[in-house]
Amino acid sequence: METPETDARHVAIVVMVLDAPELDAAPRGTGVLVRPGVTRAKALTHASAKWPWLAQSLPQGRHVVRLSYAVTPGEDVRSHALADASRLLGVVLSESQVAGIAQVEWPDASPAAVDDTHPLRGLHLVGSAVGLSGLAAIVAADAAADFS
Repeated sequence: METPETDARHVAIVVMVLDAPELDAAPRGTGVLVRPGVTRAKALTHASAKWPWLAQSLPQGRHVVRLSYAVTPGEDVRSHALADASRLLGVVLSESQVAGIAQVEWPDASPAAVDDTHPLRGLHLVGSAVGLSGLAAIVAADAAADFS
């Protein structure tokens, strides 16, 4: 029997601290949103490239990356993080470069999908309200929408 807890969608964030001077050039900028099927991760943030205050607090060549995953409750996805980060960053990373790794998880509050994006006359739901994430997905959905 399914309960709300067992069929709920959860999100896990895996944070890795890497000794990886090859990331100094921020090969993918501050991060990427991932198309389904490319990696298990759905997004990567190169945190030390995104936030200068963080980069300044780290030793030379050390980086912090954050990966986001859709998980089942209690699922440990840390074993995917290094390979996913390597693929998404375009840099071969090894276990010996991992200075630390941690995972946190919580229920995903955003809807998976919404059948009616016009629940009331004059109201059009967008973004996470209809299960979308990322500017490209939101712009594409709105471009295809009929606002009449």
